[in-house]
Amino acid sequence: MRFRVAVGAWACTTAIAVGLLGCAVVDRYSSRAIVYNLEAEKAQEQAMLLNIVRAYLGRPMQFTTVSTITGTASASGSAQYQFPTNLPFGPVIAAGTVAFPPVAPNATFGGSLSGGPAFTVPVLDTQEFYRGILKAIPGQIWDLYIQANYPRDLLFNLFVEKVVMQRVDPNCSPGSHVQVCECPSGSHIQKCEFVFTNYVAYDIQINLFQALGDYLLALGLTTQLTNDAATVPFVNPQNINVRFVGDPATDDINAAQVLGAPGGPGSEALAAATSYHLCFAPLTIGDTRLVLSSLCDKKPKKQASNKPGGILSGSCQPESYQPDSYQPTGRIGSSGSATVALCASNEFVERLIRIAETTDEGHYPHLSKDLQHFRHKQVNITVYMRHTEGMIHYLGELVRRQYADDPRDIFTKKDKPYHPHDATHMCAEPSDLCAYIFRLYQGPAPEPADVVSALYDGRWFSLPRGSATDFSSLTFDILKQQIALNSSAKSLPQSSVLTTVSP
Repeated sequence: MRFRVAVGAWACTTAIAVGLLGCAVVDRYSSRAIVYNLEAEKAQEQAMLLNIVRAYLGRPMQFTTVSTITGTASASGSAQYQFPTNLPFGPVIAAGTVAFPPVAPNATFGGSLSGGPAFTVPVLDTQEFYRGILKAIPGQIWDLYIQANYPRDLLFNLFVEKVVMQRVDPNCSPGSHVQVCECPSGSHIQKCEFVFTNYVAYDIQINLFQALGDYLLALGLTTQLTNDAATVPFVNPQNINVRFVGDPATDDINAAQVLGAPGGPGSEALAAATSYHLCFAPLTIGDTRLVLSSLCDKKPKKQASNKPGGILSGSCQPESYQPDSYQPTGRIGSSGSATVALCASNEFVERLIRIAETTDEGHYPHLSKDLQHFRHKQVNITVYMRHTEGMIHYLGELVRRQYADDPRDIFTKKDKPYHPHDATHMCAEPSDLCAYIFRLYQGPAPEPADVVSALYDGRWFSLPRGSATDFSSLTFDILKQQIALNSSAKSLPQSSVLTTVSP
């Protein structure tokens, strides 16, 4: 009898334990939810890393994401026991028969346990997605990062594709009585126009581009929300507080259109009226004289003359000023254009010439001579912003240069004082002034301390942990945000141009 009681108690205990295990699995979900979060982190970051590797290897990109994760868990248990009828009696022996053993206890136990997430991984090959990532990064995003104190030189390298510097020739202005016109409007000859390309494969191009970035940032290049406001007439009383914040050129838009139904032409005009400006906040009077059009927090005004002691005194050649043709400057509208005017200082041009003479790789045979024509001249600068996919290609190019036959790491300057005209300040190694923009490790296996790793084409590629001299992790985070912010669009992609033109 004690045997039956013991077996029965064990069966009941097992059934209860299985039931309690099921309750624990179903009810305690916090730890599993965190595990899902960590797995989603790995999935998304590895997918991003793979596309950077594809750009490095010259392969087409493939975008996927984890859209939904649903956690499930269930447990069940059962137990059956059949008591024997002839225990504790001995074997049954009959005449002419074989002795049979007693009937053994018959016990049956069962249980099931299931759990795990249900997730969806869509392939992002839709028209809407590619319209978004091929749309240029808007000025509002640039302004957000600047105001959040991200390194400005890093943002300039990541967001800007190229910059076109075009010389303003006062002899070519309308009404000029001078017969010699070297640089007519729209001229693309090299002594009138130079393109700074943010391309890391050639030393001269990346050196010239970063020298330009030094010059613009030293003059205080930044962004700001437009402070021009114009009241819009209202049609319906409920719209009495609607105001334009943007370009005064939109003041004459028909009020019926402006205050029309959402999604109509009026709503588009209202959205376009809210914009951001490129402007400069120089720290010295000397640098202020080099900014000819758009000082931050100051609405530009027409300059009546170039009298000694004025803000333009001592900058560009006096005959290049055209105050009567001054136009509103700095606005980054829906097309991504902005208007400013700068003076190419002697020191800045001299630095470009030194770079051309020391790193020319045969791409610009007459560059040093042509750059002489920009000394102390007013210039128009057109800045072309990248789109999100272009950022991925750019990071892939950085990795390609890292492992090229003539390897070179590309650095960015931190937000510390430096002299923009000194060529010796080109970053060649990590330091208190310089940090890596982006780099990857490749090898047979990842390191435990790496941020994220991915296996592709038989090799492991790993992102190193960020540090004071390595912005790789920060750059990777910025890219992730751009993919999330610019993964959809309601209009066809268009080039984003920030134009700096003379007054």
